[in-house]
Amino acid sequence: EIQLSAAMAHLWLEEYVSGDSANLAEVWRHFERADGLTRAMLEGSRPGSPEPRLERLDDPELRRQTERLRRRIGELWQSARRRQAGMVRGENVGIGSQADEAFDRLFFQLSDEARRLGLAIEVQRQHNEARSRMLLGALLAAWIALIAVAAAGLRSRERHRHAAEEALRRSEAQLLQAQKMEAVGRLAGGLAHDVNNYVNAITSQCELVMMKAKPGDRVAEKMELVIATAGKITALIRRLLAFSKQQPMAPQVIDLNEVVEGLRGMMNRLIGEDLELETFLATDLWRTRVDPTQVEQIVIRSEERRVGKECRSR
Repeated sequence: EIQLSAAMAHLWLEEYVSGDSANLAEVWRHFERADGLTRAMLEGSRPGSPEPRLERLDDPELRRQTERLRRRIGELWQSARRRQAGMVRGENVGIGSQADEAFDRLFFQLSDEARRLGLAIEVQRQHNEARSRMLLGALLAAWIALIAVAAAGLRSRERHRHAAEEALRRSEAQLLQAQKMEAVGRLAGGLAHDVNNYVNAITSQCELVMMKAKPGDRVAEKMELVIATAGKITALIRRLLAFSKQQPMAPQVIDLNEVVEGLRGMMNRLIGEDLELETFLATDLWRTRVDPTQVEQIVIRSEERRVGKECRSR
């Protein structure tokens, strides 16, 4: 980090003395950063300081190298200020000048000393780690037999307890889901029966009107439309009863393509606007004797599972 701060200060100063639009405050900020890091290595981090948490170096040789590096940072800092002042006075302090050569020389000396200090710290760190590993190994060897016996007993007990808790959670979840489905089924069945009674009353009244209407009367046509709409409502009621498991089986000879096409409206509302529904119908499909309501339930549930898997994969 010290090398990086010095390099950034060097680059910003070169931009400035070259006449480019450079932020001179960045030069001093990077010098302050490098100086603060070396001070933290010598004195330890101060509370609330922007430098990382560092403990003061205790090794005498490392402290001497750090002090030399800090002096080199100060020399490079002063050289930068002299070049900045010379730039203001109109002196030749740009690239290739004597001031530039002196500045570069100090910068390379600082980089070499920072590199040597980093290598020395790394050597000491490795030595400390090796000593710590030896001490830790001795402590672990003393405790490993006792811990192994205790861990085996605790692991067996915990495994049995976890298995029992997991089985209990699964049973509770299954019971709760079954209760929810049963309640929804009872509600759907009750509503379906009530609505079916109203629809039957409407259909009966429409049929009476049609019986009294004259041939070609527009009222008869409207009644036929009402009866057709009531038939669609009856089909929806059959679906609700099938969902609530209160609809008896009623096999019919039907065209499965017509059943699938009749579900397009419901499926579009089911999957939402973010997905597009596309159907592929068979051209040579035979007519089948089956309960159409049960077929609709199979199609809807399989589509729900497929759409759910696709959404989770996305």
